[in-house]
Amino acid sequence: MYHKISASSEPDRLLAFREHLIDLKNRFSIITPGDPIPHGKLAVCLTFDDAYYDFYHYVYPLLQELNIKAVLAIPTAYIIENTEMNPAERLAVPYPDGLSTYASVRQHVPFCTWTELREMVNSKYVYPASHSHTHANLCDSTTHLNAEIAGAKALLEAQLHIPIDTFVYPYGKMNTAVHQAVRQQHRFGLRIGAGLNFNWNAPKGLLYRVNADPLWIHRKKITTRFLFKAGINGILNRLRGK
Repeated sequence: MYHKISASSEPDRLLAFREHLIDLKNRFSIITPGDPIPHGKLAVCLTFDDAYYDFYHYVYPLLQELNIKAVLAIPTAYIIENTEMNPAERLAVPYPDGLSTYASVRQHVPFCTWTELREMVNSKYVYPASHSHTHANLCDSTTHLNAEIAGAKALLEAQLHIPIDTFVYPYGKMNTAVHQAVRQQHRFGLRIGAGLNFNWNAPKGLLYRVNADPLWIHRKKITTRFLFKAGINGILNRLRGK
């Protein structure tokens, strides 16, 4: 699981991230939801939350260069059709400030546009997923689940012309009722859990994700100890029904 990778105050971040992707490609199979899982080799699914413009500007070219795919979780309320805004201004909006107000969407356009999203999806390097409509806490009783789940899916499919079968929970928050609503519309529901998944056929379609930002930012590789701990976390999550 990744978020915004660039930061003007830390130019070395981009090099660190590229090295991280190269290491993953050399050591693991990189797949997207529903792909066959290779026998005898650990597979990794790269997921990026929020669809910040820096994904299009920095990550998408790397995916093309390295010939690997990634899931992009899109909060549909923050996406506009197109912009002529200067890239530097769009990149300058820090994470997670872009999600704090709708005003920034048209003033600074910190997220990918529909035009950019269609280009990436059509390239087959980017696998689109829903990240709800407004990036809401779906466990909040005031949240309109139909608009956040079914509405976001319908909008994504109308704009991107591709079926959307994956939902990434905003803030990783979900409960039984929320997950049931998600599963009525999607095959997979992805949440935070710091655990490994043993295949795509997870109970109730609930898949866990590992926060990979601390790894590449601090130039740490995925070790056997890291994988063992994540594997145990995945088992414990299932046993606890989380």
